[in-house]
Amino acid sequence: MARKVRGKRSRECDQNQCEALSSDKDDSMHPHDSSSGSGCVAAVEADDDTTRDPTQELCAKRGKTCDSHDTKGAMEAIRGLEKSRCSECQARARWLCLACRKTLCTKNRAADHLTTHLKDSDHRVYVHLSKGRVMCLACDVELEIKDQSRDQRLPPKVKEEETMQVDVESLIPSVSTTMAKASKPFKKMSSVDTRGNAVEPYALQSRPIMSNIEDEDDDIRPKGLSGLYNMGNTCYANASLQALVNCPPFSDYFRRKSGLSAYTGGSGQSSSPFISHAFMQLIQKMWSPQRIPAIYPDNLLYHIRNKCPQFSGYTQQDSQEFIRCLLELVHRELGRPVYAHEEAAATAWKRKRQNNNRPTNEREKETRWRRRSSGSGSGSGSTGENAGDSGWSSDGDTMLSGEEEINWKHVRMRSVVSDVFDGLMESSIRCLTCNNVSTTPETFEDLSLQIASPSHHTPTIDDEEVPGGETDTWMWSWARWLTSLSSWFVPPAVSLEDCLAAFYTPDRLIGDDMYSCGKCNKLRNGVKSYRVTKLPEVLCVHLKRFSHDQVAGGAKMNTRVTFPLAGLDMSKWATETAGESEYELCALVCHEGATMESGHYVAIARNEIDGNWYEFDDSTVTKLDAAYVLTKDAYVLFYQKKQDLRQERVRDTVRQMMSPRAIASSPLTDRHYISTEWLERLSTFAEPGPITNYDFLCPHANLLPRRSEHVTVICTPVPTPLWRFLNQTFGGGPSVSQLHYCAVCDGRAKGLIEKRKREADNLRALERSMQAMEARSPALLYSHHIPEPSCLSKTWFGDWEKFINDPAVEPPGAIDNSSLLIKSPEGKARLRPRPHCLKVPREFYLYFQSIYGGGPEVFSIDGDQPTEEKAAEVVRLADLAIAAERQRLQQLQQEEAEAAADSKEVSDLERQ
Repeated sequence: MARKVRGKRSRECDQNQCEALSSDKDDSMHPHDSSSGSGCVAAVEADDDTTRDPTQELCAKRGKTCDSHDTKGAMEAIRGLEKSRCSECQARARWLCLACRKTLCTKNRAADHLTTHLKDSDHRVYVHLSKGRVMCLACDVELEIKDQSRDQRLPPKVKEEETMQVDVESLIPSVSTTMAKASKPFKKMSSVDTRGNAVEPYALQSRPIMSNIEDEDDDIRPKGLSGLYNMGNTCYANASLQALVNCPPFSDYFRRKSGLSAYTGGSGQSSSPFISHAFMQLIQKMWSPQRIPAIYPDNLLYHIRNKCPQFSGYTQQDSQEFIRCLLELVHRELGRPVYAHEEAAATAWKRKRQNNNRPTNEREKETRWRRRSSGSGSGSGSTGENAGDSGWSSDGDTMLSGEEEINWKHVRMRSVVSDVFDGLMESSIRCLTCNNVSTTPETFEDLSLQIASPSHHTPTIDDEEVPGGETDTWMWSWARWLTSLSSWFVPPAVSLEDCLAAFYTPDRLIGDDMYSCGKCNKLRNGVKSYRVTKLPEVLCVHLKRFSHDQVAGGAKMNTRVTFPLAGLDMSKWATETAGESEYELCALVCHEGATMESGHYVAIARNEIDGNWYEFDDSTVTKLDAAYVLTKDAYVLFYQKKQDLRQERVRDTVRQMMSPRAIASSPLTDRHYISTEWLERLSTFAEPGPITNYDFLCPHANLLPRRSEHVTVICTPVPTPLWRFLNQTFGGGPSVSQLHYCAVCDGRAKGLIEKRKREADNLRALERSMQAMEARSPALLYSHHIPEPSCLSKTWFGDWEKFINDPAVEPPGAIDNSSLLIKSPEGKARLRPRPHCLKVPREFYLYFQSIYGGGPEVFSIDGDQPTEEKAAEVVRLADLAIAAERQRLQQLQQEEAEAAADSKEVSDLERQ
């Protein structure tokens, strides 16, 4: 079917009028065709040809008879002709006739050569030179481009039958073809072909960028002070929700949205984001102008308990565990894939920003070093860091052409949860023998800290030198005795920084804790340390107050931990590139009681409107003094990055540039498009990071197909001066002034849809065929000759199932069964004890391998796996036996047919 263009409708013509459909104000896309004799509508007999193109039926409905709509070569024909001149005059050409390859103008001062050519000739298919739209102008129908044919775009298996009549022999390849892949890469196209239909600018509306939650009644009772009713020992959930709601970078994401379908990554997942939607509704009620005193969180708890049954019932639960589960569920529902080209672009921008912030002398030294490394002279190629960068250009954007290889395997999943709470940490182990250092990056959502022992920080004889003299020694002993005695009356206290220091103190890996050095290839003593490489926007700190062993049960550690309301500096344990390191407390969860199974949870949070502290005790909300907050025993703390003056000045500048007067003075055509999610981060984040327009763009800087449906929501048009200011301030991109659908990615998305359906249908057909063969003769199956079933990695099969069920998931890579095997020093391989595998018939394994390749083939046996030569011999004998059985059945079927024919002939003779 012809693609529908947003903002335009195909209109049928009557006998008196033929209305023109224009792509721009001087382009006539539907000239009047007077050659039909009696206007535009004529009776057309129904065509019995079943192979007629669907667009020809539209032509018939509009009174036209088009024999064919051949669009082959349309995109190749317009290459280099975007700014060509008309073949009849010197006016700028707008259209190209695919029949005679003439370039034609429309409605200039001299004439309308497109309409004239359409009347004088029988040529009906034309392509727009700048927009790449192919039209049948005789009947006003947009045509599908056939440059990417179905046979070229899809793997060879697509050319198989479309019905469920599947040839089992073609689905089960022989041993000689098991390593052959059935999938070919998608057709590579040039950058000209990536641009499809344009999105009209009037389809997108400018919206407020900087959020403003204050109102005139804030001094009486600010918003966000609604309590939550206890629904049967649910204080742990109420305290957790109140703490999260008062983290502005997180809760502001949900406050003004009418729905979340546009922000689910366009995955089209079968299940809607019920938990995220219920959480959004709860936040909007708590921050509504009506200032509801208390709310029932029943809808949210219902959906959470469906996913996490451990929170069902009326028993007390752990608040920190509830926070983790809720954030994980929201992350799954709102997560979108991040691909390698996005990570490369962000890394290149970060490297460039760091290089610009370095002193000039250091940059000059590095430049001289690179020149010496790459060699001098004009003939030497440039190497080094700059030559290998594959990110945004100096202007902040780089788009890939259609001919470049794109890795569609996502690197990670990204959501508002990861943007707010995720940080990066690097663990390094240094070998004490060879000094080799191995590093491993880790992502953390919170820091779980052991509470440091107070005695560890009390001065002792071992820690400090004892003063000289007997009198001094006697006084020192009395001081120690008084200190220990005071601990019986005043609970000992440690600071939050002490707990952080203990967490980041290097650990010595000696004795039983020795590690395997990759350089020495032996167990060695080492030192393990952690450093933060990226600090999160909101730092969640969990103090381990409860023991979970069988002896102590759920006993609680009542050691008092002091914490700062502001000025928490993480620079001591972070690298220089980790970002802003100073934090301010925004919320905390406290536990009152002796054990984990009993007690009560409350939340304390700072209201972002009036800056005061409030205690949320279920449905009761009480105003507190800051000094009283410092006396509470914290369990989970939420620290937000400090908002510096520079960021506030940037926001003020953005508000001025987005004022109604500034918008009215800027031309409507002078617009750029920015990710709406990034603009939301600009409102509340201390470090919003580089502009990430890949939220709605594909690698070719056109609209991402799976998110194009929500283009009016996920991107925001801003004046070009504002775009330049934001790009110079934060970097990133790509720069987008016009939105187009991507021809390459759209064709690829359609191909993946057909691939999903084809693989699922063929697998079901294979299963039914195997059942039929087993009923006919078990000797036709591999299981009759090879009793041991094949093994398939559960991880890989899970990725394949996700690909089949979720349109946002890319196809899995090659089958990787190497994790199922253990190799001995002699080179023999055995199946791991309790391997994470799926036992399948060998026919299934061969089917998957014929499409994706990979291996190795693993059999479910207790002993050693057969060698490649032995396995090939066993399979060869099985293939011969199956072929012999198939031939025997065919011969038997032929004999039965001949016997039936002879019997019929005898009966006919007897009747005569």
